[in-house]
Amino acid sequence: MWLGRSMIKGETGVAAVAGGVRASADRRVTASAESGKSQYATVAPPGIVSCASKGEDAVVMQTSSGPLCIGVRTSYHGYYIEPGEIILYSAGGATLRLANDGKVYINNREV
Repeated sequence: MWLGRSMIKGETGVAAVAGGVRASADRRVTASAESGKSQYATVAPPGIVSCASKGEDAVVMQTSSGPLCIGVRTSYHGYYIEPGEIILYSAGGATLRLANDGKVYINNREV
């Protein structure tokens, strides 16, 4: 993805900072970074809604409409997945895994 490649290369005009999530509610995340503590709107792919957990590492990017939280650093929380697989998990421990072989697992049970 262009955004990811640009951020990694450090190209002009693309700047992002990481900060610890302090709170998350009402479609906004409160994060602390070098620049202080602020509330940021969050973004996600269409059809996906999530609320970052306290303690996650937020990634905040400056845009023409102001700073946005573009996600949190990936934490595997002890889950092992193969390249190409997807796992969704909640803070309460529920999981949904889409495996490469077409199988679907809910809370580690094949459905």
